Amino acid sequence: MNWEDAARLVREGAEIGSHTQHHEILPALAPEKVQCELAESKRAIEDRLGSRCLLFAYPNGSWSPSVREQVIAQGYSQAFVNSAGVWTADTDPWLIPRVNLWEGSLVGICGKFSPIVFQYIAFWRSFRAARRAL
Repeated sequence: MNWEDAARLVREGAEIGSHTQHHEILPALAPEKVQCELAESKRAIEDRLGSRCLLFAYPNGSWSPSVREQVIAQGYSQAFVNSAGVWTADTDPWLIPRVNLWEGSLVGICGKFSPIVFQYIAFWRSFRAARRAL
């Protein structure tokens, strides 16, 4: 996806969120480097797309309490982690669970896309997490 594609999505009603400037694993960085990664990515999106950037996804889903605080301080209203779960009214808005889908996670034993693996990853993991939460 390029900036032109992202701008078209914004015009069609989508929100574009940040994922840092260089996909650094934030808990491994010094606080000033975390701040730079968050601020520069947010600024680039807002400048290029002309819309506010309020959503954030932690690279690799990796976060720490201090990183979470910096995400809040940068003005993000919601942030997403890679963990099965259910987004409820009680969910921390800066630790929203989501399922990480990528081409390598959706293949079966034959090495090709598997609808069964997709169903398991996308639905059953979240369903089981929801059941545990109740």
